[in-house]
Amino acid sequence: VFNQELYDLPVQVKIDNLLALEKKAYSLDSRVSEVEVGYSESTDERKLSNCKGLSLKSKSNYFYYFISVVARSNEQVKSNFEILLGNKPDELNVDAFAAKAVKNCVSQFNGQQCESKAYNVILKQSVAASLVYFAVGSLSAEEIQKKSSYYIGKLNQKVASSKLTIIDKPLAKNLFFTGFDDEGVATYNKDLIKKGVLKTYLYNLETAQKDGVSSTANGQSVGSKIGIGTFFVEVKPGKLSFDQILQKVGKDGVYITDVAGLGTGINEQSGDFSLQASGYMIKDGKLAEPLTLITLSGNLFKLLADIKEVGSDSEIQYTGVSSPSLLISKLTVSGK
Repeated sequence: VFNQELYDLPVQVKIDNLLALEKKAYSLDSRVSEVEVGYSESTDERKLSNCKGLSLKSKSNYFYYFISVVARSNEQVKSNFEILLGNKPDELNVDAFAAKAVKNCVSQFNGQQCESKAYNVILKQSVAASLVYFAVGSLSAEEIQKKSSYYIGKLNQKVASSKLTIIDKPLAKNLFFTGFDDEGVATYNKDLIKKGVLKTYLYNLETAQKDGVSSTANGQSVGSKIGIGTFFVEVKPGKLSFDQILQKVGKDGVYITDVAGLGTGINEQSGDFSLQASGYMIKDGKLAEPLTLITLSGNLFKLLADIKEVGSDSEIQYTGVSSPSLLISKLTVSGK
């Protein structure tokens, strides 16, 4: 997944792209008062060998563009931040990327709080991916062996909705591809949760030896030690578009586009969470007024069991998780 075209792209082209992105964002709405844009590029080369004949190497590169937009209207100030991650220069569409950032910013004006109750909730791809990332962390064999994971003793049992399949996919042909983990074990794609059933824990060499099994090639360097992690995880997309999922919500519901405080607002062992959130009301199958200063609360593992629909609109996040929109049955949203 090393792209020579990206490596050879002149710096001036990248600067020109940033200037065009900034100019376009300002031109789209007179309420836009501040625009910040940035670009980062990384090339990574790994070599792993030992005295027993192991000799491995890999090389990859990627970029990300970001745009931060601030808009003002009367006394209201709203902001939005978008990231584009990839390793092919033509993946940047300046007009579309700027339009997305500005639209998601100005659409927040005149936000209000909703009535506090349990709603059918659609989670935006990035929010769904963040929650899945936490859930997958509980599949670490290290957490299982320390008796600190929700998934202890649940192998081959139903732990989530039958609509949900989560795949550990290090061999996916994207910028997260890796043919070996940080211990030199050959990676492979595998189901973690298949149609709601837990299929495997995640092992490195040490934890695998303790349980008398093979490593699942999930050894990852964490400082000076080898921990357990994933390189790329995919929530298998469904067949429904976002508009079709909206129609499934019913008379009213909530679309959550952003959550804050994931690091402290969720208990990784119990799965209980309470997160400040923002989004939109859903009324009669359509997005309605924006919501602000609301709180999303519940239990992560119950949330995964309460998935009613999985969308087809997958997006890859910088955390290495790809997820579509998810429709959750009866999640508590607190407002006024």
